[in-house]
Amino acid sequence: MLQVNINQPLENFFLDVEFAVEQGIIVGVYGPSGAGKSSLLAAISGISTGQSIINNQLNLATLSPDKRGICLQLQACPLFPHLNVLGNLNFAYKHRPKNNNQLMIDEIVSLLGVADLLNREVGSLSGGEQQRIVFARTLLLGQNIILLDEPFSALDWQKKTAVTLGN
Repeated sequence: MLQVNINQPLENFFLDVEFAVEQGIIVGVYGPSGAGKSSLLAAISGISTGQSIINNQLNLATLSPDKRGICLQLQACPLFPHLNVLGNLNFAYKHRPKNNNQLMIDEIVSLLGVADLLNREVGSLSGGEQQRIVFARTLLLGQNIILLDEPFSALDWQKKTAVTLGN
């Protein structure tokens, strides 16, 4: 179970959030622009301080962000421009923490329907294609918790539905 308790002063308000989420549950956070959604994700991931984050009875607040088992995919998360799409996926697969999930590249490629993009240079991808590859890379990292900050904003409705439903 992930337990979150955040009390953090921000520029225009005080972020005060407390909740718990069982493992395997997907949670969405919504609200108007400037309401603190991205700040909430930054606090959970460890980018900002002032939080109590407990995952399976382990106090994550005492760990550096890279040791928390959390992947935060930001709205604008760049791909490595010197690598093609497959190179970007291989990089994530090769550098994922050792004891994380065992998803394989071909599984992710099939799930997200990106096989036709594998040999493309990242500079030739549309915004939606880039977001799908960044999401594939995020999944390949195999972290226990994945935080997504508007990861599909550049996808058309059909692709957005397919990615979120696994079709």
